[in-house]
Amino acid sequence: MPRIARLSPLGPSPLRATTIAPAARPPWRLGPALRLSRRCHDHLAGLLGVAVHDALLAQGALLPVRGEGKPAYALTEAGGALLARIGLDAPALYAAPRRFAWGCTDCSERRPHLAGALGAALLARCTALGWVERGNAAAPREAERRRVTLTAAGARGLRDWIGIDATYLGWSPSVAPAMRAHGGVRPA
Repeated sequence: MPRIARLSPLGPSPLRATTIAPAARPPWRLGPALRLSRRCHDHLAGLLGVAVHDALLAQGALLPVRGEGKPAYALTEAGGALLARIGLDAPALYAAPRRFAWGCTDCSERRPHLAGALGAALLARCTALGWVERGNAAAPREAERRRVTLTAAGARGLRDWIGIDATYLGWSPSVAPAMRAHGGVRPA
């Protein structure tokens, strides 16, 4: 912990050393829809991104390895088969000119979601399968550019693929269309 010396407000006295605990950073302010699912650079973030990360680890698809200061992952044989079920080619992802997979700390959940070549490929594939709809990249509001809306097909697909229950994350079929209509922000 940092040590800070300060003068006493009561007049001349020796310097006092005080230990100050770093302030806990408040969670990034997001609406409920962006907290549920959004894009972080080119990969899935929010509760949904963290759930995908955790499910892949729990099912033994990813194996933690030593990284460059951030959690890094290698794909297991079972993980390769799991990715193939949704049409992702693991050897091609390993050949990509970037790290394969690593944990990117989620700004709202303070836990890792999946980044790297695998994280980007998962978001692209979920979009192609119609599991998520991405916001307008040319929109003036950052919230709309980063918005990712989970569809009913996506809720079913993620449940069947890796066992994620989207209702547990706060998603419901009736809320998804309203979130899209309001730029990713759940209407009051």
